Amino acid sequence: MAYNDYKTVTPVGTENPSREGWYEKTGSTYFKTSDSTVQNGKTYYQRGFLVKVGNYTIPSRFIKYETFQALWSTTDVDSYRDANGTLHRDSVMKNKVMKVEWETPDLSNAEFEELMSNVRSQYLNSSSVDGVNLFNGKQAKSANVTAWIPEENAYKTDVCYLTSDVTFSIRYADEKGLRYNPVRFAFIGYSKPSAT
Repeated sequence: MAYNDYKTVTPVGTENPSREGWYEKTGSTYFKTSDSTVQNGKTYYQRGFLVKVGNYTIPSRFIKYETFQALWSTTDVDSYRDANGTLHRDSVMKNKVMKVEWETPDLSNAEFEELMSNVRSQYLNSSSVDGVNLFNGKQAKSANVTAWIPEENAYKTDVCYLTSDVTFSIRYADEKGLRYNPVRFAFIGYSKPSAT
């Protein structure tokens, strides 16, 4: 799928299609929906996305576009510099590593919990690559992540972990609730050989 392609969305039923930026289709024309609730029997479409965690597409309203970065890089094994200072790199070309990161805009507590609860619901309890268990059956804030990789002009998928440096600072708090400053998310791949 190219970034500008439309693909069908499988709603869970609680979304606001208009706020999610979903489309409807009449004939061969796509148009932004005005529905505020999911309508039974209606097919919705999404036009590209930047990052998806498991089956949860991160809505564009949770991404500050100018902060989005996505890499699909080779893995080095035992790189070193010799006595002459020459760098020797042994790249494992079939093992690519994904790194995708972005910053949210400032969010209310309800918005932040919506984002985090959907991300948490996608965490894997176990995963193995070539028979090697990646995190010993313990939930390690890891998930299948699909992201748009500009260098490749394509979507790529890898088993990634959410870095532990997700920090939250409160912009303000009052009797009506909390509002958080922008939060940085970063997912880093395990170097899954079968990643696409």
